[in-house]
Amino acid sequence: GRVLTNDQIYMGYASVGEFAKAETAVARANEIAKRGDLIAQLDALIAESMVRSAQGQLDRAVPLAKQCVERSEETGATACAIASSWILGDAFHRQGRLEEGKDIRQQIAGGVEVRVFQTLALAWIDRLDRGEV
Repeated sequence: GRVLTNDQIYMGYASVGEFAKAETAVARANEIAKRGDLIAQLDALIAESMVRSAQGQLDRAVPLAKQCVERSEETGATACAIASSWILGDAFHRQGRLEEGKDIRQQIAGGVEVRVFQTLALAWIDRLDRGEV
């Protein structure tokens, strides 16, 4: 069997509505972050912003995702910047801030070499332009 990472655990729980379990995983990520390096700290921000977003707490998800984007960009943590930008763009979209969400997704699509995120961002922009989302 395969061992799941903490990231996979909180995302999995949040995606199926098991928020109490997702909260436990986020708390664990925050504990690790307290004694961890920059990536552990960024991962904790990603975890909490993703879970808050999944819970519909967009007013709490947006500042966490923004903070993570800013710290990630300042320190060159590209993968963390991509993940937190994705969460931020989605939260903006769900708040009705469509242009801000689109701008973030275009930045991901235009400036990132990670193909999966480029593909997701371009597909989302295309669906937005066609009025499907």
